[in-house]
Amino acid sequence: MKESLNREILKLTIPNIISNISVPLVGAVDTMLMGHIGTKHLVALGSVSIIFLFLYGSLNFLRSGTTGITAQDYGAKKDISQTLYRALLIVIFLGILLIIFQNPIKEISFYLMNIDKSYIKYAKTYNDIRIYGAIGVFLNYAIIGWFFGVQNSIYPLLMTLILNVSNIFISYYLVVIKGMGIAGAAIGTVISQYLSVLIGVF
Repeated sequence: MKESLNREILKLTIPNIISNISVPLVGAVDTMLMGHIGTKHLVALGSVSIIFLFLYGSLNFLRSGTTGITAQDYGAKKDISQTLYRALLIVIFLGILLIIFQNPIKEISFYLMNIDKSYIKYAKTYNDIRIYGAIGVFLNYAIIGWFFGVQNSIYPLLMTLILNVSNIFISYYLVVIKGMGIAGAAIGTVISQYLSVLIGVF
């Protein structure tokens, strides 16, 4: 019984650990790409990334909350599809709210971060594109949380790996090959978020 429980725990935790290991790689690649363009691009990306890390990290409970509620319904043999639909509606609503109020959020965030005028143009470019990935980020929270709730750790691993790997390649293509600069890095991140959602839905 104990060995069986340990196996179940490892089955859920190991894919999660593997997927989390790939996350810093994305930041490292974006940092490297901006470092080759210029210091201002690098500082702008780093500053705005911290803002989004705070925004999205503050709402990370959407994933763990979805996991908890789904696990309860799954154990009670209730209709878990309704749990997913409710979670999806909530996260879409929150994502739309962030997009609607993006300007005041940006102004307050830039003020608190003390964004310097010398690179504020690049910071605004990156921010104004990245914000449109909010719905994708929150949809990923809900879908991955739901999968964990039904004790499926393989699909969240696949979604996270596709998100991170595609982000690296798309950002490299847009920044280096197409010469789109910091806008390319932002677009690569947004596309990767929605690509991960499509894989999760599929």
